[in-house]
Amino acid sequence: MKALLAGLVILCAAFNAPAEDLVVVGASSSLQASGFLSYVEPLLKTRTGLSVEWKVAGNAQVIQLARAREVDAIFVDSSEAENLVREGVGAMMLRVMAAGPQEQFSIIALNPGAGRMPRFDAALRVLRWLTSTEGQGVIGRFSRGGVVPYQPNAGTETCPACQAQL
Repeated sequence: MKALLAGLVILCAAFNAPAEDLVVVGASSSLQASGFLSYVEPLLKTRTGLSVEWKVAGNAQVIQLARAREVDAIFVDSSEAENLVREGVGAMMLRVMAAGPQEQFSIIALNPGAGRMPRFDAALRVLRWLTSTEGQGVIGRFSRGGVVPYQPNAGTETCPACQAQL
């Protein structure tokens, strides 16, 4: 009987443990509308070994998800996202791509501090791949109806919070 109970405890713990190969990313609804998330998801899986669970919403709602620690990273086009790094919610923020002169998409890995413990290592793997030479090439090849909506621009940080990380 003790062995059966011990087995059940182990089984329950396994179901409640965070998946090592999962990363939860809050993403701007414009990325989903463009088809970019469905385009990049299988490539992220292949290159990083991670399954991505997208939590898609407007930028303000995605930032709220970050503050509530309901995601491991966020992928948005909001200048307000820079505040997350200043507040200590975001651990690292890097530019990923632009959609015209006014729309800059960045990814932020959340700080593994207070609250629900984000999968920080998984978030960093996503961030590193999207900003790598390979990831930037993938972004540059994405097209919608023959139009390339996003210009890869990792490494062109101009925000103070981003500069502090380089």
